[in-house]
Amino acid sequence: MRAIKNWLLSFAVVLSTACGSNDDSGELRGRVEVSTQEIEAVAITGAAPIFSTGEDLPLQLQATNASGIVTTVTRLAQWSSSDTAIATIDQDGVALGISDGTVELRAVYGPFADVVSVQVSSAPLESIAITAPLTQPNECTSQQLVAMGTYQGDGSDVRTITNAVEWQVTGGADIASFNQQTDPAGLLRISDAGNIEVTARFDDAPPGVLSLEALSTLDAIQLSPSTTQVTVGVPLGFRALGSFSDGGQNVDITNNANWSLPVNEGTAQFANVSDTLPTKGIVNATQSGGGGLTVTCGDVTQMRDLRAELPPTLREVVIRPEEEPLVVDVDLDSVQLQGIVRFSDNTEEDISELADWSSTGDIGALDLSDSSGSRGLVTVNGVGEIVVTMEYDRDGVVITRTITVRSEVR
Repeated sequence: MRAIKNWLLSFAVVLSTACGSNDDSGELRGRVEVSTQEIEAVAITGAAPIFSTGEDLPLQLQATNASGIVTTVTRLAQWSSSDTAIATIDQDGVALGISDGTVELRAVYGPFADVVSVQVSSAPLESIAITAPLTQPNECTSQQLVAMGTYQGDGSDVRTITNAVEWQVTGGADIASFNQQTDPAGLLRISDAGNIEVTARFDDAPPGVLSLEALSTLDAIQLSPSTTQVTVGVPLGFRALGSFSDGGQNVDITNNANWSLPVNEGTAQFANVSDTLPTKGIVNATQSGGGGLTVTCGDVTQMRDLRAELPPTLREVVIRPEEEPLVVDVDLDSVQLQGIVRFSDNTEEDISELADWSSTGDIGALDLSDSSGSRGLVTVNGVGEIVVTMEYDRDGVVITRTITVRSEVR
């Protein structure tokens, strides 16, 4: 790693956009201005000491500033390979093994650079071994499995190939699953007790197989948060927390459980709850109504009555204190005005810092602040009178309120 101290770097990130059906990036075109950073060092991460011909090796470049904050700048760097006959690398930092040999992969970011040396090997994969943290995991939990590949040679060429293999549940598919679209490779989600067999495959190599036994130890499920009400049009995420007989408490099993929201008898379908990753447990209400939010994992079920209500409507906007005119003693140092929104459910919201404040009149005697942190504060410097105007933009509608503030000798 090469480091250069106290270098100030300003840059703009250009995000590419989807330009037709062949672009899978899903990124929007735009220009994002990134603030000046005091970069001290860069480092390449994700490098493996050895990878196979025909295999991708995704790398990242991390920049560290003077405060120790690390930012990923992979796509802003210039990437190069010391020998493109052995490996190439694109501007996304993805290296591709071409032929046997050792190659240096280099990233340049402004005046900073880092280099890693990797070996490319065409040795065929001989076997795959799968390991798991526990061979007897609890039901309704997750296991991060690891695939290790042994390559032809002296037996010491063993590589982690978790991200390269295809993961399958070949036994017990009704109680365990992989979701390779949303989860890290090899993350096994278990939803019930029973015997499980998982398989890792890579091309024509003999597959790796591992057997697990999920134990039935879930005692209870608790739903969080504890609310029984949701607001129409405002998604709310619930979590399922499991308690286990082996002592585990408040274990998050949200993504392993099954979610449903049957309506109360005589009530229209007022809301739905997601039962698919990565949004499991999120409730979306479309109209007023009630039902039972239900979560199930294994043989344990928890249900909570849930009701959806329309969001409160704005009833009025006022300036507080609500006196007209507001008369204050000239000996006062200051008086704080507040912008208040009142809603139909009798709740209030302080909008003082969200509004724009201005005044006319004896502004030398009564000084009104419109600065962040003190908006609406009137400083009393002498006898006088001002008319204060507050403007508040709510969803494109500007609401204006005024109040007269007068200072007198009392």
